[in-house]
Amino acid sequence: MNPNDDSVNREVRFSSLDDLERVTMTLKKNEKSWRSKTFIERGEILRQIGDALRKHKQDLGYILAIEMGKIQIEGEGEVQEVIDICDFGCGLSRTLNGKVMPSERKDHFMMEMWNPLGSVGVITAFNFPVAVFGWNFAISMICGNCVLWKAAPTAALSSIATCKIINRVLQ
Repeated sequence: MNPNDDSVNREVRFSSLDDLERVTMTLKKNEKSWRSKTFIERGEILRQIGDALRKHKQDLGYILAIEMGKIQIEGEGEVQEVIDICDFGCGLSRTLNGKVMPSERKDHFMMEMWNPLGSVGVITAFNFPVAVFGWNFAISMICGNCVLWKAAPTAALSSIATCKIINRVLQ
């Protein structure tokens, strides 16, 4: 619904519990593959996602505007936040290194190593659905996690559009 005039933008079918089970199994199946990519490989994919969002910034901003009742420039600003965090994550991919520290034991050392959690769930509210998703998505993906997004029901169109853009890059 368009909150400005209560007109129907589009009709969507919401996911069922069976859909959730199928998606969760797909995430689990892909965890090892994603985790095995280097930080640099993940950063490059995130950079490509940011570039794809740049290409569709105006369209995605428009969807956010009609769906959330924002003005066009606010919708585009929300998409820009995701682009910026994708850029940040890409840069982070070159700097995520562990520490090597001396140990109290002779001839030993301690080593810090980053390990992915596996799959991460992101739940977003209605007011900044794409930006909040992007903040969590980009950092989770760089760290080697798969991400499941549960968007607010009132943000169905923008979440579907965002996922389609990301999925094209991932494929």
